Order: sequence, then structure tokens, then C-alpha cells
Amino acid sequence: MLAIEITWTSLYLGVHYPSDILGGYLLAIFWAIAGGYLTKVNVKL
Repeated sequence: MLAIEITWTSLYLGVHYPSDILGGYLLAIFWAIAGGYLTKVNVKL
């Protein structure tokens, strides 16, 4: 919930473009999946 609030706040204040936020979310998902594979933890979306 906090991540969503921070997202809307940064969009509202004009600090980031929507593409910046989408890129950040995609990068976080990629790192979570890659970390899961590297530590052999089963990651399901």
C-alpha cells in the first residue's frame, strides 16, 4: 500500500514521469525473480 501511495504522490507532484515509475516497477519485478532463481526460491507471479 505504501508503494502505491508513493507512486501517486510522485506523479501528482511531477517528480517522475509515468514511464519512470513503470520502469522502476518492472526493474523491481525482474530483480525479485532473478534473486529467486539465484537463491533457488520458487517465485510465482
